[in-house]
Amino acid sequence: MSSRTQIDAADAVLLELIDPAILSDLARDPRSVIEARFGPIGIQPLPSASMTNDECSCDGYYETLLNPAKPWILYDSRVSAERRSFTLLHELGHHLIASRVPELLDVIDEIAGPRGDPAAVEEVLCHRLAGKLLTPDTLLDEVVGSDAPRPGHLLELKEKGHASWEAAAVRLADRISGPGAVVLLREPGLVSFAATSTGARFGWPRNSRLRPGGALSRAFSVDARTKEDRYRWGLPYEEELFCDTVKVHDELVVAVMSRHRSTRGLSFLEEVEPVWKRRLELCIACNGERIVGWCDKCKGRFCRDCGRCGCYRPAATNRHCEGCGLIKPFRPGSGLCRDCES
Repeated sequence: MSSRTQIDAADAVLLELIDPAILSDLARDPRSVIEARFGPIGIQPLPSASMTNDECSCDGYYETLLNPAKPWILYDSRVSAERRSFTLLHELGHHLIASRVPELLDVIDEIAGPRGDPAAVEEVLCHRLAGKLLTPDTLLDEVVGSDAPRPGHLLELKEKGHASWEAAAVRLADRISGPGAVVLLREPGLVSFAATSTGARFGWPRNSRLRPGGALSRAFSVDARTKEDRYRWGLPYEEELFCDTVKVHDELVVAVMSRHRSTRGLSFLEEVEPVWKRRLELCIACNGERIVGWCDKCKGRFCRDCGRCGCYRPAATNRHCEGCGLIKPFRPGSGLCRDCES
């Protein structure tokens, strides 16, 4: 069984623990419903700095050490109501795993494998649970149906659901077939958030730069429809995809990237390999092919023969002038120093 299938099955177990009759109230007022229906548990706001980071879109945590008989959900009180809802439902996932279905911890360990991180797998499960509670499959079916996801779908999901922009983007990205992403821009030139599809090999980190002159870079000036742009521009596993963008207001642009056109017609990108697969790089040390792994510093690959990457720079060698025999500055391509040439 694939890890994606296992994660889907684990999510289904968590959803079965929630009475369908309270789903609407849970999405609308998670704090009251969690305390009333999933106790004993306390929920306490903390007037502290944001507890989020680039890997996590939550502003809180699940605390069991203060009182094992009554765990707590602690959250940042200064964030938006939508973000608080996502955080509370995410932490509810941790609570359900710990108190109702601890056997899922064995499944989480199995998904992570011997080299994986079980805590990261649990975070994925809780993220998916929160997303499904705020933007249920029924709403996705109503808004997206069998169409290719578009920015307009995200606007409609945001309007009809209870999710934040980021949480709704994650749910919409699940409907992208193959590699793709739903991208949020808060300022020109930089990625604010990218929710990747299950077919995307790697994500697009926050604050990554956009390709100059591309559809995303111009998105605050003009909306795009089926324009080509680079996903993960300048990073390993860069890929050329079709891009649709819509400017929501002066501080937000939503975009959908995919190999498939949002309009009808043939898509040549569907049959083209990503840029990183098509690009052949040769090692300047031994002239071998650089086709192994990726270097975190130069963002290039390693040579399969000598193991060097793009960081390697050969040491400069001193040259003797063929005319005077002295070591002097040369013009590129010349055998004589600049003095002898003149």
